[in-house]
Amino acid sequence: MDEWYSIGGFNDPMSSLSHLVGCVIFFALSVLLLLGARRSGCGFWFCLQFSVATLFMLSMSFV
Repeated sequence: MDEWYSIGGFNDPMSSLSHLVGCVIFFALSVLLLLGARRSGCGFWFCLQFSVATLFMLSMSFV
């Protein structure tokens, strides 16, 4: 069976790449979410907080 070789700074290359792809996809979806939520003031800030927190968690998990 083939062994996985670590990329410098990455623990598990496949997991890191899938989280990076997920981060890019969620960024695009966050833009659409925020465009739809901009009409309600309080809802916009909740969606913004959700988007930033999720993007931060995904970006920290792929390192």
